[in-house]
Amino acid sequence: MSPTKDSFAPPRQRFLQAHRARRRVPRPYFLPHSPPGGKGLIDLHLHCHEGQHDGLEIAKRAVRAGMRALLFKSLRPMRHEYPARDVESLVNELSAWCKTEGLAPITCRAGYIMCLNPREPDIKMLRKNLDEGVAAVWLPVGNALRSYTVIGPGPDLTPLDESAARANGGLSIIDDAGHLRPDFQAVIDAIIEYDRILFFGHRTREELFTAAEYGAKCGLRRMVVDHPFSPFIDLSIDDMISLKACGVTFNFTYNEISPVVGVDPQDMVDAVQMVGSDHFTISSDAGDLIFPDSVEAMRLMAVTLAAFGLPERDVEKVGGENAARLLSL
Repeated sequence: MSPTKDSFAPPRQRFLQAHRARRRVPRPYFLPHSPPGGKGLIDLHLHCHEGQHDGLEIAKRAVRAGMRALLFKSLRPMRHEYPARDVESLVNELSAWCKTEGLAPITCRAGYIMCLNPREPDIKMLRKNLDEGVAAVWLPVGNALRSYTVIGPGPDLTPLDESAARANGGLSIIDDAGHLRPDFQAVIDAIIEYDRILFFGHRTREELFTAAEYGAKCGLRRMVVDHPFSPFIDLSIDDMISLKACGVTFNFTYNEISPVVGVDPQDMVDAVQMVGSDHFTISSDAGDLIFPDSVEAMRLMAVTLAAFGLPERDVEKVGGENAARLLSL
């Protein structure tokens, strides 16, 4: 069955699928089987801010596991105005540790989330961060209109209707006429100018298609939709096929298949096979302490997709090769 909106298999069906899948993993499974510095797994959505797993410890585990690169969406402190500085400090500590352990360090890059501080687009600050080397920019996430209608603003986390979400400051990147707001158009233009990756953040379907079409028209080919089957996005296969034409990559996350969200891994495998493995990556999005650490989350993503029928060559693509292309490694 093709994944559609609200595509969550009934418990008995999921139970049978899982018991069949668990028998399809004949060996300890972690890609790659090459040493550190080889073609390893790449995590494009790594959270390590306050109250979550420690970023340096995650990086050390990633080195030992043979991963190739980490893109920090957040790193303690999350609201620091210039996250590339925090990642640079981590890289220095990691390099010193690797030297004492006789290991090769891996690539660590910083991401930048728009509208955390301040809460409206600040192009001057964005450009400063791009100058300092952030590899990717996320459009609004926690304070997005979509987030407020799906889970609501903190600390109550009560979903709001759209009018209440707007009244409480939920951000949309489009105006009432459905056009891309000029300030967010300027954000995308800056990403194009600096040749970085655009992550759409938490978007309504209309916002997502509007931004993707604008990016494609302007020649931006590195655009990523995170957790596309999460309620924050909730794409159908037809949506994915349409967005693929704009050059969009779809980033499945451990968060989606975890007990927190509960997406059926079979739907992920079906999507990769129907849309094409060149258009997918996998990531953790698993900073909170309810999750395994992000390195284990990446292993679980790889092994789960393999167990549910994704060929190993495709697991290699979604596990690292496609992400390496996005990061220009």
